[in-house]
Amino acid sequence: MDQPLELTIREVTRECPEYTIHQVKYAIAEYDIQPRRRVGIIRLWGRDQLPTIRSTLARIAGRREVFHHAR
Repeated sequence: MDQPLELTIREVTRECPEYTIHQVKYAIAEYDIQPRRRVGIIRLWGRDQLPTIRSTLARIAGRREVFHHAR
């Protein structure tokens, strides 16, 4: 089966299984990653945006790790 070109927030989270949906939502909001389009109230991100989202999640996780290590 072909993979969808556009992903809901849940599908983005499935593509990044090491992170929770709350972490994905936070990363998208914190770095203002805009959805490719909207269908009603549903936001859709392009599959081509996954690398940006993943790198944002890693950046936030690294920042959190440094914060906890500095304590």
